[in-house]
Amino acid sequence: MALELRIGEIPAFHYLPYFYPLREYYPQPEYRLVPGTPVELSLLLRQGQLEIMPAPALEYALAPQDYLVLPGLGVGCRGPLGMALLFSDILLDDLDEGTVSLSPASVSAAAVLRIVLTKYLQYTVEFQAGWGDADAFLLVGDAALRERNLSRYNYVYDIGELWRYYTDLPLVVSLWTLRREIGPARSGLIRLLQRSLGYCLDFSQKDYSRLAREVKGYEWLPRNQMAEVWSKIQYHLEPDHFEGLVRFYQDAEEVGMIEQAPALEFFGETK
Repeated sequence: MALELRIGEIPAFHYLPYFYPLREYYPQPEYRLVPGTPVELSLLLRQGQLEIMPAPALEYALAPQDYLVLPGLGVGCRGPLGMALLFSDILLDDLDEGTVSLSPASVSAAAVLRIVLTKYLQYTVEFQAGWGDADAFLLVGDAALRERNLSRYNYVYDIGELWRYYTDLPLVVSLWTLRREIGPARSGLIRLLQRSLGYCLDFSQKDYSRLAREVKGYEWLPRNQMAEVWSKIQYHLEPDHFEGLVRFYQDAEEVGMIEQAPALEFFGETK
């Protein structure tokens, strides 16, 4: 049986600049794309049923002994992210002792919101899963974009913008995260994928309008809005993004979401 690389694919709007070109223009016979939600795919990665995926940034911190990070690639921002949004009919200033509904898909955004509300604002907030009766609702990806276009809420807060305001640092919501024990043969495939992902971003970022014309299933979203949201997201992560990530892990430890803030270890740079 030929060696394959099992890649977790999140079929969401903000990952299209990676996965649309990877499927359509830069496929390789060794690549096996496994679609799923961030939670589903993170579990598969944890169990060794995937080699790599763009995992929520929090996933690395839960088991750093099992993972490495692909350097320079992920999903981040230096301000508004555009696809992780808190919807409410009351001001953020009035959310103390309120309830916030969290989407199951919002792993990183939910963690950031918890940090902002409980550490930086010192609020006492009840967080609940699902779209229930709450004072505010956190949505990410396609669901956030749909809800924003419906204009049903008086206030919309961008999670990337909140993080920037309270920390003055960039935000990283996902990292290309891989299993440590992939072996030398699959290490070659990881390097091949790293190059492929670079080609994918070159293709997408050269003309987001073209990407908006080509992708299917987003007829409900105006093409100029698609290009605008993608342009806010940073897929190439710079050193200051990782400074923001270190702060995120420190804050997550402080509020009790993880046991210890991990040191980042990158593929190709380990001893």
